[in-house]
Amino acid sequence: MAPVFDNNRALFPELDEEQLSAPDWYIERCRPKLGRDFIITARGLLTEEIRADLEKLRGFQFENHPHLTISENRLELLGALVQSQLKQILA
Repeated sequence: MAPVFDNNRALFPELDEEQLSAPDWYIERCRPKLGRDFIITARGLLTEEIRADLEKLRGFQFENHPHLTISENRLELLGALVQSQLKQILA
């Protein structure tokens, strides 16, 4: 699979590491274009094929790109965010 570089706002580029360490306030104020809640919408669109793909992301960790590096702390915070969202969607 090709690397994904355009995650739009999904990885919260506007948040600094301190804000990213506790993103709940920000997440509660974000509204999707479709539906009222990202998790509810994701669950509603979940097929068995998509569920299987999401299951493969359990334990996923970001790695730095050789030329576009960010701090290890930010990578860990983003990985934790992805795992939290994944857990909520698959619940």
